Amino acid sequence: FYAGAPLMSPEGHVLGALCVLDAQPRGLSPEQLDSLQVLARQVVHQLEARRMGRAQARLSDALRSSQERFDVLQNAINEAVWEWNPETGRVVGGPRMAHLVGEGINQGLSWAEFVHPEDRPRLSQGFLRAVESGGRLWTDECRVKGVDGTWIRVINRSVLVRDEAQRVVR
Repeated sequence: FYAGAPLMSPEGHVLGALCVLDAQPRGLSPEQLDSLQVLARQVVHQLEARRMGRAQARLSDALRSSQERFDVLQNAINEAVWEWNPETGRVVGGPRMAHLVGEGINQGLSWAEFVHPEDRPRLSQGFLRAVESGGRLWTDECRVKGVDGTWIRVINRSVLVRDEAQRVVR
C-alpha cells in the first residue's frame, strides 16, 4: 500500500511528498486522506519556519557585524555621532556623543536640551531651510552642554534622510 501528499512551498514549488507505506493492501478513507494532506501542510509549515529561522539568524549576524563595523569607524574618526528623529525631536547618540554630553543623549531627550538656548532658533531655521529646499546636507555650528556643564562648540554636519515622499525621517 502507498499513499502520498505533495509537499508544496508557499511559492508553489514541489518540495517532495509525505508518504505512507504498508505491506498490507488497503485504502484511505476521505478523512484519512484529508489528515494526510493536513499533515503534509504541517510539514511544509515546519520547513518554512526552519528556513525563516535560519534567514533571521543570518540577518541578525549581518546586523551585528554591521554594528561592529560602525562602532569601529565611529571610534576611529573621533567624531561624536548622533541621530535625530524629526517627528519626536528626540536624539540618540553614539559613545563619543555620550562621552561629551552624558548618557542623557540616549534617554529620549530632545535635541534642544543639549543645545545652547541662543543657538536653538538659528539651528531650527537652518534645518527648516534645508528641509524645504529639498537638500540632503546641512552644516551649522552650535554649542552643546558638556557632561561637566560647560558649553562645547561643535560643527554639526548632517545628512538628511528622506522617505519616498521626500519627507525627512532622520
